[in-house]
Parts: sequence; C-alpha cells; structure tokens
Amino acid sequence: MTGWMGKSTTDLNMRAGTGLDYPVITVLAEGTLFDILDEAGSNWLHIRVGEQEGYVYRSYVQMPRAGKTATAIAVRNTPGETLPIVTALYEDTQLLVFGEEGGWYEVVALGMPGYVPVEAILFPKIGKTTDYVNLRAGSSLEAKVLEVLPPGTQVHIWQSQGEWMYIADTVRSGHIHSTYVQVLETPTGEQGGEKPRPLPAVPEEPPEAEKIRLGPNPTYIERQVADLWNRMGGLLKALAAQLGIDPATAVAVLTVESGGRAFDAAGRLIIRFENHVFYDRWGKDNLSIYQQHFQFNAGQRWTGHVWRPSVYESWRTCHTGQDEEWRVFEFARSLDDTAAKLSISMGGAQIMGFNYAALGYDSVQQMFDAFSTSERAQIIGFFNFVRGRTAESKRIAALQALDFVAFAQLYNGAGQAAQYGAAIQSAYDTYYRLRRG
Repeated sequence: MTGWMGKSTTDLNMRAGTGLDYPVITVLAEGTLFDILDEAGSNWLHIRVGEQEGYVYRSYVQMPRAGKTATAIAVRNTPGETLPIVTALYEDTQLLVFGEEGGWYEVVALGMPGYVPVEAILFPKIGKTTDYVNLRAGSSLEAKVLEVLPPGTQVHIWQSQGEWMYIADTVRSGHIHSTYVQVLETPTGEQGGEKPRPLPAVPEEPPEAEKIRLGPNPTYIERQVADLWNRMGGLLKALAAQLGIDPATAVAVLTVESGGRAFDAAGRLIIRFENHVFYDRWGKDNLSIYQQHFQFNAGQRWTGHVWRPSVYESWRTCHTGQDEEWRVFEFARSLDDTAAKLSISMGGAQIMGFNYAALGYDSVQQMFDAFSTSERAQIIGFFNFVRGRTAESKRIAALQALDFVAFAQLYNGAGQAAQYGAAIQSAYDTYYRLRRG
C-alpha cells in the first residue's frame, strides 16, 4: 500500500491511533488528498498529510486505481479541453485514478491532482500472488531478482508474455511468473458500478390520460418529445421517481442525445463510432494498419474523423448518418470486435461502450447485445449511468436543480456544455408546453 494516495469522502478525523478513543490530531476536509503509509488492520489506514501523520477510518477514504496514459495528454485543473494545464504526460505514464466526471477522470499524476479524458487512460488486470514469488528485472529465470513478494500481494498486470507477466504500480515494477498469480478481474479500464437494478414492473407507455396529443403542424422537436414520452413515459416516470428527478429532464436529455430514438429506420441500434477512442483501444498497438484506415485531429481528438475501407479508396467523412456509422463500425469490428464496441456510443442516451461496467454489465458485448434488442434496457442503462456509483451523484444533483449546463458538462464534457445545456432546456420546455396544451 505504501506509495499510494487516498481521498477523504467526508470531513474526516485523523487520530493519533487506530481507535475512536485516540485523540483527534486534525480534521481533514472532504476531498483532501493524502499519502497512505500503511494499512493498520482491516479498518484503519496510516496516512501522512503535509508534515502530520495519523490514522483515519478506511470506510471514509476513496481508494484510487492504477492507470496509465494511452497517449501523450495534458492534465487539466478542471474538466475541459480548453481549461488550464497542470502538467503534460507522455504515453505510458502511470497515474492514480479516483473517479469520473462527465467523461473526465480525476487523477493524481506526478504528484499533482487534475483531470484527463477517460479515453486517454488504460487500466491493468488486477491479480494477487498465491505464494512467495520473485519479482525479476526481466522475463526469465536468469533475470535479476528485485524483490520477493509474499502471498496475497496485489499486483497490476499490464502485459502477459508467455508464462511471464509484467506488473507495475507506483511502488514496484518488474516480471513475475504467472504460475504464482491469480487474476482477480478482467481488464475493463472503466469505472466499476453496481449491477443494473431490476426493471420496475410498470408499463413502458404512460397512462392514456398522460399521453401528449400533438396539434396541427408540430415542430420536429415537438414530434421527438411526444414520440418518446408516448412510447416510454411510464418507464421514465418510474425510474425518475427512484432518483428524485423530474421525468421531463430524462425526456429532454434523450431527445437531445439521439432525437429520442433507440433504433434507426433499419432497426439498428443508434451508434456513433469514435476514431480516437478506437486508436486508444486498438490502433496505438497496430499503428500501421490503423493509419491506413482511420484519421482524427490530434489537437482536438473528437474532430477530423475520416476513414476508408481500403488504401485504394478515398477518405470518407465520418458521422454523416447511421449508414456510415455502421459501415465504419463493422469495418472496425473486423479488426477487433471488442475494441470497436468499446469505441461507440450506443442507443438513445449515447453512452460510450467503455462505460459498460458503470452500467453494471460484465462486458461491453453484454451491453451491446442488451442495447441492440431493448429500448427498455437502454433507458434503465441511462438511469444507472446518471446514478453513478453513489447516491451523491453530481449528475443527479444537476438534474434535480434543473441546471442543464452543469449536467451537460458532467455528461458530455465541458467542450460544448453551454450549447448542450441550452438544447436540453429547450426540449424540457417543449415537454411542458405540450403537456399543458
């Protein structure tokens, strides 16, 4: 545990010893970062803040995950592509990841806190040693022994090379023999979450008296809002009640994200393939092939997306419609099915595949299959994503306050939060105008 950091999740007493009878040295404000010196039993951590050392109760500490950069990236002081830079990191730089806000991870990199885009971070497999095992400088029995790891040591596995694993974290790095390692979880690289909550036993449609009746010559957004509500309003209302939000806010977000549609005219899942995410998930390790078929703007990675199925064809602009999204997606699947699915936003809520664990799915394939066959699954997935891992979700708070700009920043990032927020507000106002009418 030495060499790691933690963060207080509430105002937290730092005591002189491991028990409530010990005096309080100081009170750490919520969100305080500190160095973890050691574990003290199962419930306490020995920590250091500045020049002070003491003990804190583990239940009120958020522990980070080890990650590394998938590409060279700037660390920002708050989420947003145009906000001040704290530091710049090379590709493969290790850092500590605490949580996710609207497409940005809160991290500590080179000892400095900040934020980086979620697609820029990769995560290892997690394992533990099953016996005493030598940590070596290379992947052979002749390589120098750096350290002997005792049974039960947690390790972060970045590569498997035959019978050897390369492990690295903020404390140690080297090679260990796979015979002595039990892999505890698959590499998701995503924010973990609870399993999807059971679908409420309610009809998807709202009661007949609550349906929206359109007048003559409705606008496009009026048709979108009315179609979504009349189709799924019963489910939206039940799920919104669980979070304490106005169901109209969910209608508004889904309307803006996908026009309130779960599937296109051909019955296919609504998707958007992101070239830069596919680069992080597959292209950087298969660069020559990737560069023959995909391009994006390195300065603003979400822009400049073009592709071509063959080097003998001209470059084609991405994001021109669902037919083109599916063409590039199917081509990417032929290269790596899992990486392609991690690289698309899916369904009415347009949630990226790499967030599958935050929705409670065991794999991105499971999320893709569920979203491909059920609009109900898409909507329950949206509410699970808004809920996040804790009841104190900032997304929920923003929707409860009808602060759509803040929600847009948390949901889509800061880049176009004002535009997204205004569009959500417009859809929200449209819903109530139609209901009153």
